This record gives sequence, C-alpha cells and structure tokens, in this order.
Amino acid sequence: MELLGERPAWSMNGSEALSSIDSIDAEIARLETARLPYVARVAETGHAEELGTRNTAELLAFRYRMDPRKAHATVRLALALPKYAAVADALPDPAVPVPVPDGTDDTLPPEVLLRPEQMGVIVSMLEKVPATVPAEALRVAEEELVKLGRDMSPAELRKAAQRARDLLDQDGPEPDEQKAYARERLNLIPDEHGVRIS
Repeated sequence: MELLGERPAWSMNGSEALSSIDSIDAEIARLETARLPYVARVAETGHAEELGTRNTAELLAFRYRMDPRKAHATVRLALALPKYAAVADALPDPAVPVPVPDGTDDTLPPEVLLRPEQMGVIVSMLEKVPATVPAEALRVAEEELVKLGRDMSPAELRKAAQRARDLLDQDGPEPDEQKAYARERLNLIPDEHGVRIS
C-alpha cells in the first residue's frame, strides 16, 4: 500500500479497506490505460523486431511474462483505440493521478467508467463489423456499448457486443463451419432389403 501512501491494511476498518481497494482499482485502470499508447508506439516502430522477437506481442509475453493471448489482444487494442473516440473518452485519464484515500469524501478516487478489459471487448467487436456498415451506425453502436460497459462485466458486455455486431451486419453472422460439420450425420441402418440411409 505504500504505492498510494496508505497505512497497512491490518490497521483499517472495513470501510477504510474498501476505500483503499477503490483507489487501487482506479490506479490499476489508469496505469493499464497509460500503457496502451506506448505499446502502440513500440508496434508502430518495429522495435520488437529490432530486439529479435517476431512482433510486439511476443516481446510483451516474454518481457512481462504475459499470457500470449493477452499480449496479442493488448497490441491489437493499443493499435485500434485511436479509431474509437467514445471508448477512449470513457477510459481513465492517464494524466490524472488517483488521490490517496484519507477517510474523507473529497479524496474519493475518480469514477472509472470503462476499464481496459471492457474496452477490449468493445473494440474487438467493432473491428469485426464489416466495412459495408455505415460509419454513423458504427459510432452509435460504440456509444451504446460504452454506456452498457458502465454496468456490465466483460462477459456480459461480450454478449451484448455480439448482439450489436449481428444487428449491424446486414448479411447476418458468418456461419460457424465447424459446428455445421459437427451436426452433419450419415446413418446406415441395416434393413431386410439392404441398407437404409438417413
């Protein structure tokens, strides 16, 4: 807790501890947001390749012991974020430090409207929308998903984002070929006159 200048957790009552969690959570969201433009810059400059890795995601996974899937998602989001103003505006401001709680209402942490994980869900969905969708419809969907993100967990938001994507895509969602293949069946049933096929 020294990071936020707070006293040890064991010396706090429940309310004080919860207030500290609020501040820590806001600081984590702020720092994760602050990291994104730097990740994008490393990717844009090709610095990861200069260091001998295949790409920026591999560099992040190795250097910070990140799960490779999370590293790839972080790079994709960092590069895509500048296209989505409503999402960027809802993220914590990296330039505004989180105040240290001291038990008074005037040191409450800033409200985190959208966390980077929720941003990832929204941007990932928007990136999958076909180019034929009008920009205005995409902007409205982005703004609505940002509003939903204030009250939804990433899993809940993912379902809502998928529904929004399906509504935006006039041709409907792409069929899942593997599921279609799994449903196909050929039955050969012995019959007294040979074999019956169904």
